Order: sequence, then structure tokens, then C-alpha cells
Amino acid sequence: MEHTLNKVVFLDRDGTLNEEVNYLHKPEDMKLLGVPQAVRLLKDAGYKLIVVTNQAGVARGYYTEEDVKILHQYMNQLLEKERTQKLMPFIIALIIRYMVSVHTKSV
Repeated sequence: MEHTLNKVVFLDRDGTLNEEVNYLHKPEDMKLLGVPQAVRLLKDAGYKLIVVTNQAGVARGYYTEEDVKILHQYMNQLLEKERTQKLMPFIIALIIRYMVSVHTKSV
């Protein structure tokens, strides 16, 4: 049995893919940086893309995980608008990681 390895790039969300906004959770505050072109280049080179984001605001109770999911859906919509017709649709998998023991509501 032959195993094929996938090429993967892990990207940080805030300050890398979008402008840094304190506790970003509203779609209207999402502003992408030069991401669509970079995403296209990586996808064309055969990479799978995974966006990693630490959401302290969820752990602190400033907004919900559902708010983050809605924001990520909006982010994907913005990216899809930027692709050319020749590109296959791409999906960015988003991992929400937060540490309640570090980011408490009392902080």
C-alpha cells in the first residue's frame, strides 16, 4: 500500500490573513490583507491550507463560538469573490483554539 503525503500550510488568522482587530468577531470589521493572491499561489502549488486562530474572546465571554463561525463563513465568502473562474473552489479549514485556564472572564 502506497501512502501519499499532503503538503499543508498552517496560517495564523489575525494580523496575517486579516488586519489585526482587537477581539475580531463582527464580519463588518473583517478586512483581508493581500490574501486572495497568496491563497491562489499556495493552492496552485498543491498545498492544503489550514487557518489557526486563538480566540481568547470566546473564553472570556466577549462573544460566542457561533460568532466566530459566522465570521469565518464571511471570510470564506470574501475569498471566494476574489478567485478567478479558472480556479477550483477552495475551503479554508478553521481551527478554533482557546484556553479557558489562561483566558478567564476575570482577566
